[in-house]
Amino acid sequence: MKKVIIPVALIAAIGLIGPKLAGSSYNTQLDEFVTSVNDMPGYTATINERTQNWFTSSSVIEFGIDPAMFEDEALPAEQMEMFQDLTFTLNVNAQHGPVLLLNGFSLGLTAVKAETDLDTFRDSLQYAGDQSFYTIAGNVGFTGSFNGTDTIPSFTQAEGTIDGGSLEFSGWKGEFSVSSSNTIYDGAMDSFKFAAPDADTEVTISTITMESSLEGSFAAAMENVLYNSNAKFVMGELAVSSPLEEANMSMRNFVIDAVTKVNDAGTLMDMDLNYAMDELSVVGVDAKNVLLKTEFNNLEKTFFQAYQEASMDPELLPEVMETKLLPQLQANPEINIAELSGQINDGNFTGKIHTKLEGVDAMPALITDTSFWMSKLVVDSKISMDKAMALWIGEQAVGAQMMSDPNTAGMTEEEISAIAAQQVEGMIGMFTQQGMITVTPEGMHEMTFTMKDGQAMLNGNPMPLPF
Repeated sequence: MKKVIIPVALIAAIGLIGPKLAGSSYNTQLDEFVTSVNDMPGYTATINERTQNWFTSSSVIEFGIDPAMFEDEALPAEQMEMFQDLTFTLNVNAQHGPVLLLNGFSLGLTAVKAETDLDTFRDSLQYAGDQSFYTIAGNVGFTGSFNGTDTIPSFTQAEGTIDGGSLEFSGWKGEFSVSSSNTIYDGAMDSFKFAAPDADTEVTISTITMESSLEGSFAAAMENVLYNSNAKFVMGELAVSSPLEEANMSMRNFVIDAVTKVNDAGTLMDMDLNYAMDELSVVGVDAKNVLLKTEFNNLEKTFFQAYQEASMDPELLPEVMETKLLPQLQANPEINIAELSGQINDGNFTGKIHTKLEGVDAMPALITDTSFWMSKLVVDSKISMDKAMALWIGEQAVGAQMMSDPNTAGMTEEEISAIAAQQVEGMIGMFTQQGMITVTPEGMHEMTFTMKDGQAMLNGNPMPLPF
């Protein structure tokens, strides 16, 4: 009989003591989360109410945005007033395991569900009466991982809020997984449509997806300015239709891909930020297969952190530049366009621009000393395009110059474009004769520019600098 009693007592103890321990752990983690939000420049979080029972906990958390984030924008007073109360409230309910029922039957440490008030934004948006504008729900497993979903319901504008216009949103659904080793979030929406009041202008977006992951826990990422991460944003289609021809546009499959990678010592970070687009059509431009890959390498931790903190208080920026900039310069920072390519109208182009500061051991006596910075700058760049692309770029440059000339004030855009087209081919020929452009046997127009130790070279020839 004793052999039976002992397991039963153990199960009962787990069922009774477990929720208390899980509740204490949950509330500790909630406090840590609020602290991490407040440590982020520009954001605030406050627990206004909290109730902790044996099997459940509840709290009301108010999130806000510091209006100081917008002070640099020099906005009118009436617009700044709008930012004085940028807050929203989440009502958070938790059930403590091991048996969880809050989000459906499961076993684990804690089930959590957080929702905005039912009346949130209902004065301007119309959505299902039994739904909250934002809901996040998930369970904490026995290993401490937190998995769940967040949702925004489909909505339209409330009656009378957009006179003569309309707003339609299909809703958002995301999935997340948070553990001590990584944090993952994926989300998607189907469509968004906005029609401006009395302007016959419509903006339609279809299929937005987002995928992101970072190494380590979310709290660790909030504490460290440098971390390993991946993020991808994809917009399937964007269309703008308007009575004004120059305002019309369409774009298909626009992608932003971001990657950060920290070195083994944890003191430097490289960041890749890439853009891609299958098609773009605006007045006078039909672009296809456009690709832009950028790199920001050797970002130094102390400067990066100080700069982020000072961004909230511009008065601190001079001090940051004086006391924290040197370690960043000593890390040999790079800003690169690793790849640039695409097709515009009938022309094709490719290019790269690599720039690096190298060998900075001490700050110059005058930070504005141009000759000092040029002696430390390393550049390796090359732009290549076919003749059609060269002509198109030339026409845009000449046309823009003519439009700013008072002597052409009475000419139409068509007349200016015609004159520009006549001048461009001769201008390209002149640049070729001067060695500023080289033409390959295949007809590609190329320009290479390199620089090191203060010596500049254009297409392999020494190039005097204007300073």
